Amino acid sequence: MTKELGESFKKSIEQALGKDRVLVVHKGYPGQPIKLWHKDWKPPEGMKDNDPARNGMLYDRMMVTTRKAIEDRKPASVTFIWMQGEADGGRAWSGVYEKSFMAILDRIKSDLDVKNINFVVGRINEFYLRGRHGKQMRDLLVKIGDENPNGAWINTDDLNHGVNDAGDFSFEDGHFPEAGYIVMGQRFAKQACLLLDPKMKLDPNLFKETFIDSHDDFGSHRGIGKVVISKSLPVSKMISKPSFSILTDGQYGPADHTDKAWIGLAPSEKPIELTIDLGEPMVIDQLGVNMLLSTKAKAEFPNTIAYYTSEDGKEFKVNHSRYKAIKFQNRNVLRKIRKEGIKPQSILLLASQKSANARYLRIEIETGDQWVWIDEIVVNPQD
Repeated sequence: MTKELGESFKKSIEQALGKDRVLVVHKGYPGQPIKLWHKDWKPPEGMKDNDPARNGMLYDRMMVTTRKAIEDRKPASVTFIWMQGEADGGRAWSGVYEKSFMAILDRIKSDLDVKNINFVVGRINEFYLRGRHGKQMRDLLVKIGDENPNGAWINTDDLNHGVNDAGDFSFEDGHFPEAGYIVMGQRFAKQACLLLDPKMKLDPNLFKETFIDSHDDFGSHRGIGKVVISKSLPVSKMISKPSFSILTDGQYGPADHTDKAWIGLAPSEKPIELTIDLGEPMVIDQLGVNMLLSTKAKAEFPNTIAYYTSEDGKEFKVNHSRYKAIKFQNRNVLRKIRKEGIKPQSILLLASQKSANARYLRIEIETGDQWVWIDEIVVNPQD
């Protein structure tokens, strides 16, 4: 379980049920098969387990943390949150998955001395349909959630689009942007509450999902009307006298590069810098650029986009938590869509930041050999 997912689930469940009534313990190990949670795991017939000594090792770690948190208390109920299955689908191990999962639940019940255990599983997203047993795993996770009276499942297909926590933009990815993990945590928490009491009246504001991957998902942002400056922007606008003010006017052009909302940045060997003066310091959580993709306009992804923040307008620093610049994740996919032709569409490259107090922002765009068209710089989008 990622940090964002764990924190979102904990916050939502504590607000819904009361902080003094719940204890949340989370452990996450990305990319690992279920056998590392099931000591007695056996491979499907005809396959071999190459490292049986590791079976169950992650379960043991989870229980060490859980017992330490519980201390000498006995929980009135236990709900298990499970987002896993990608590795097993890729290895074609779906045939033994359900049996393994139910064995894990039985062991938790025994170890924690509880009669029943609720569980919520996340269905692996459609990215994994390309795996050998991707469809089987997706169907199986739904079946496990639907056919058990103490179980439920959540959908994640709509949360894996955008800039992920490695700085990679993807139309479809196995991982999720930070906002996707936050919404996922809310969905897990909501289902966990309903398993405890199906008639529970939940405050909809606690589970108000905010997943922004398009300018259509928000009404305004904190950069509207702010001053944009560029010292070395190439003269590349397809209309006369380009005005930087259109980059912070809150208006989004249609998917047509001839519309006056767009500014075209010609291929350039040097990075193009755009600096925004917010007028006063404010906490910055998200920064983005709305851009155009279109074969007709020769409009493509830049090589990279980097976002910087500054308090004084002199010293700027990259403020991403795990990466320095956004790039398109899969170059093979990019080559494919170039070959097939890119249908005109707008794309929001929105990145989460380490919260920073800043007055000045800087966008640095490395165009590469392609044209880059932009129509808005987005700062902290709001409803």
